[in-house]
Amino acid sequence: MIFKLNPSKPRSMANLTARLIFIVFTLLIALLLGFSYQFSSTAVTQEIERNVTQTASLLQNLVDYRLGTMQSTQNGHTRSVTLTGFIESEAKSEIEDYFSSIDQTNLRSTPDFRFISKPEGLFWDDGNAPFFGIGRSHLEVLVKGVAYNDSWHFVALDTDSRNQYLLIRRVPVIENTRGEVVGKLFIAIVLNNNFTLVENLKIASNTTEIVLLVNDRAVASTVKLDRELLIRIQDSKRPSFTHNSELMANIVDLKINGVKSPISVYSLQDNKNFLSLENNFKISLIFSLFSILVTAGLARFLIQKRITSELTSLMAYTQLAGDERKVSKFEGSIVSEFDHIGHTLELTFADLLEKEKLFQDLFNFALSPIIVWSGEGKILRMNPAAEKAFQVEGVHIERDYRTFKHLMLSHIKMVSTGAVLTGIKIPISKTVYLWNLSPISLDDGIHTIIGQGLDITSLVEAEEQSNLARIEAEKSATARAEFMARISHEIRTPLNGILGISQLLKKSEHSQDQAEKIDVLRQSGEHLLAVLNDILDFSKIEQGKLKIEKKVLFWLA
Repeated sequence: MIFKLNPSKPRSMANLTARLIFIVFTLLIALLLGFSYQFSSTAVTQEIERNVTQTASLLQNLVDYRLGTMQSTQNGHTRSVTLTGFIESEAKSEIEDYFSSIDQTNLRSTPDFRFISKPEGLFWDDGNAPFFGIGRSHLEVLVKGVAYNDSWHFVALDTDSRNQYLLIRRVPVIENTRGEVVGKLFIAIVLNNNFTLVENLKIASNTTEIVLLVNDRAVASTVKLDRELLIRIQDSKRPSFTHNSELMANIVDLKINGVKSPISVYSLQDNKNFLSLENNFKISLIFSLFSILVTAGLARFLIQKRITSELTSLMAYTQLAGDERKVSKFEGSIVSEFDHIGHTLELTFADLLEKEKLFQDLFNFALSPIIVWSGEGKILRMNPAAEKAFQVEGVHIERDYRTFKHLMLSHIKMVSTGAVLTGIKIPISKTVYLWNLSPISLDDGIHTIIGQGLDITSLVEAEEQSNLARIEAEKSATARAEFMARISHEIRTPLNGILGISQLLKKSEHSQDQAEKIDVLRQSGEHLLAVLNDILDFSKIEQGKLKIEKKVLFWLA
């Protein structure tokens, strides 16, 4: 069984729990009742089968007993010295008196008719065969057709009126002193309209009605063979039985001398007891099912009522905590699971409210502007610092607000795909902020985007002043270098002249005192030239124009 829940119509937990308990309870009871019904039906069916089997066995035993009794009586006649003497002396009237006197004392073992044959043919008959439409010629046929002794034979005899179905047995009559066969004694049972046989079977087997069949054709019956009964007999398939009506039908194939024969017995037995048993069981089953359903419904109602009450209390506590944004003490529940859930919710709400307060304080009292965006670029929330950034003397500047949103839109769309952006420099009016944008994700994707700005206006101004100072310093250094280069050039020219004149003066004739003065003049000019060269090198270093060359000097000893 599959339950499809409609999200638009949610059900309460109490209702679902009670319904689930009711369904499981009902299924278990249904299975139990089903097994009970199956077991009881099987027991009734087995009892009916046992009864049918006993009836079939009883019918077979009755037929065997009847044939055995007649067979025993016949065997006793064949050993009678009196009968043997009558046959040898061909005293037919004495033979008739002999059997008449015996039949009067034991009617149950009396066959429908008897006859005796000798090697030359039919010798004697009791005169009962014509009552069944069997004449002397038919007896002659039976004498020749029944060839085996001591066994019952089924014979279908074609007479003038109809077929006669017989059970016939032949036994030799032997003279004891000589061991000579003086004749053969035949006894026969006529199955057609044998009301005595079927009535005895009916009484002895305690059945309602008996129908004797030969090759599935009714030949004798204790009930009127109307069309409906004949059709019912023809439709019966062996081995089979039906017990869904007041009469239970059964067909038993009879065995003669342990061998299956074309003779069968169709019995109708009173089935009211079994039907009454089945009906009583069905009534008790229906009553039990009704009682179980009522009990299950009552249990469902009580469980649902109790669970609904506890869940209502738990939901009211949850709703109160959510609406009032404060945590009250959970009063507890008699259901341990609900009690655990309630106290867990109490701790959870307290923790969440504390975290929410910390976050709210951080959001409200932060000196840096914090703005919460939607994925489409809509501003959802701003902290006081961000709101103050869009105000001048307490008045909101809409133009600055729209300009800022326009500049941030492209970055917001990029962050909505999952990226994290840092160091975005976007101003608000004349204040420059460095923004960091980060997505806030939930199970179904990007929920919101939070942006935090850092005021870097002073840093930007300091950087601009630094750049201006650097430019001025570079200009000053360049001017100084140019001045030094020009001055050094102006000084180098007259200095070279002084050094050259000093060299010439040194080569001319002069006194010792003059030579020394000329050397001082020359050394002072060379020193001044070295200082001037050093100044030019420092100027080149500042301008980045100094070139260093590597030279190898060889000294000769």
